[in-house]
Amino acid sequence: MRNTGIKLAVFTVFTIFITFYLAAIIGNLSPFKDVYPVNAVFSDATGILKGDPVKIAGVTVGKVTGFEVERGQAIVTMEVEGHIDLPENVGADIKYRNLLGQRTINLVEPETPSTEPLGEDGTIPVENTTPALDLALVFNNLRPIIQSTNPEDINTVARAMLKVFKGREDQFAQTLGNIGAVTQTLAGRDQRLARLVTDLNDLTKVLNSQKGSIRVSLDRFTELMESLADVTPTVERVVDQLDD
Repeated sequence: MRNTGIKLAVFTVFTIFITFYLAAIIGNLSPFKDVYPVNAVFSDATGILKGDPVKIAGVTVGKVTGFEVERGQAIVTMEVEGHIDLPENVGADIKYRNLLGQRTINLVEPETPSTEPLGEDGTIPVENTTPALDLALVFNNLRPIIQSTNPEDINTVARAMLKVFKGREDQFAQTLGNIGAVTQTLAGRDQRLARLVTDLNDLTKVLNSQKGSIRVSLDRFTELMESLADVTPTVERVVDQLDD
């Protein structure tokens, strides 16, 4: 009888431990971890729920603990593991976790991290956050096009595309490879492209600030050309006389 009671007690303790363990995994609970709170301001936090994971480079480092709305913006509160040091200018993006629409928050360190840490109860401003893609908005905007399109027309286009690409799979794959190579090349030169765009923007600002002077110069040039046109016959007569 005593052995039965001991076995029952051990089984009960083991069952409770497994239950709490599974609850911690499913609910992303971390009761014994050293964590600190961090806030992030989003223009749109649709789909974010308490317990959603917070990740850095695909590794879970925390979870969402709450959210509130202030001045038309969503303030999401997160718990981040204590050994994770975040720079003050860290970014936060809301991504889709799966096809069910569940979300996750990715913390993204910038190319030039700030020397100041974000710290406990720090806030990531809305300028450094990116909301998730709202698929409902996309589908709602596409609804008029879909409703006004004849299904048979879509089938006709699909059959025509299949005929075009049939037997040219190698060429299509090579084209995709070339596009990928070009994309990688551009990605490797993004800093140069960004600097070029910045220089063009500065040049545009200078030209815009000097547009009054440029307009006056063009007007004077036009007047000069008109004056030359008026004296052209006289110049021709002088040249003829000099020739004589």
